[in-house]
Amino acid sequence: MKSETIRFLDRWVGILLCFLLTIFHRLVHIFNLSPTKVHNPKKILFVKLIEQGAMVLACPALEKAKKWVGENNVYVCAFNKNCFVLPILRVLPEENIIEIDTSHFWTLLRDVIKFFFKCRKLGIDTTIDCEFFSRGSAIVTYLSGAKARIGMHGFLNDAPYRGDLMTHKVSYNPYIHTSYIYLLMVEALKEYPGEIPLLKVPFLHEDITIPRYLPDKERLEKWKKLLGKDNEANQNKPYIIFTPNTHDLLRVRKWDIENYLKLARKLIEKFSNITFVLTGFLEERESLNRFEKEIGGNYFINLAGKTDFEDLLTLYTLCDVLVTNDSGPAHFATTSDIDIVVLFGPETPVLFSPVGERVHILYTNLACSPCLNAYNYRFSFCENNKCLKSISVDTVFEEVYKCIQQRKKEPPILN
Repeated sequence: MKSETIRFLDRWVGILLCFLLTIFHRLVHIFNLSPTKVHNPKKILFVKLIEQGAMVLACPALEKAKKWVGENNVYVCAFNKNCFVLPILRVLPEENIIEIDTSHFWTLLRDVIKFFFKCRKLGIDTTIDCEFFSRGSAIVTYLSGAKARIGMHGFLNDAPYRGDLMTHKVSYNPYIHTSYIYLLMVEALKEYPGEIPLLKVPFLHEDITIPRYLPDKERLEKWKKLLGKDNEANQNKPYIIFTPNTHDLLRVRKWDIENYLKLARKLIEKFSNITFVLTGFLEERESLNRFEKEIGGNYFINLAGKTDFEDLLTLYTLCDVLVTNDSGPAHFATTSDIDIVVLFGPETPVLFSPVGERVHILYTNLACSPCLNAYNYRFSFCENNKCLKSISVDTVFEEVYKCIQQRKKEPPILN
């Protein structure tokens, strides 16, 4: 199904289902079948249906849960397009990922029914809804049958209606980074469920650690050869990855491809031996061919549509700088030592910036930003994204140039 269809179902069908399930929940509550004391979890399920990049941000919370109940007792429910991230990063085994196929409405319905029975077979007693104000995730969380259900509650904040389905109602704080919010949701399990709103504890200042990706030797050698990094003459050559996301579903997040072309020309003037690696989906391949046509093929390797997820992670371990907008690849790259120059506009880095010492955020912080947020279904009426247009090519060039120069001073990273 298209993302617009999923959003429509979440908004309109979701309201009705949340309302009906809330009535059922309150009837259950009358007979004192809801938890009234601090819950001691045995098996924890995280509901993280969408956004592959946010799946990376959830990793610290998953690790925290694993320390509490053990790796074999932590599960994640995700849409089928996002299921591959955690097993490849070795955060959870494949058998601990519960997949919901969104190819068609009937596959979605079928897998939700299967999910209902599987949670009971597994003995899930705790579910954490990581989707903030999605009705679909609230419904899935409730259908898990868990005694403890942790998730965002709107209270009086004009948040989208999603019923009253959580036992632990967490207040959304738009000033706390998403990775910390996920950690706080795990911490909420230690609190009395009747306490509202949660979480009445000092803000966590734990170190956020993103898992490291270690490519297998065969894959690493394959990409070294393709990039020419098996040749000693190329060891000091800068390798820059461009991921323009020309087909981004949220078009308001795009930095125009013309800017990438200008940036490439400026970098070539400064580093005559530079190589650019172009990544993206297959449907972006034609638009990325412009680099070779307009500047010259000797500088560019167009890999759009030619890499799987592990190939992409391996490329990050071999290259020097990634330039992209706020998107999944910016988060995936934090699993390596590549420098990441990320362009933010309609969303705020306060909440969604990738986590790592090599992350470099460019954000003009216009008065209208962020226009995509948890309260408006991440939908914007903006047709003129000045927040990104105001980030100049010169500004990005200076940041990339600094990254390249700094890496020259560092000892080489051994792969």
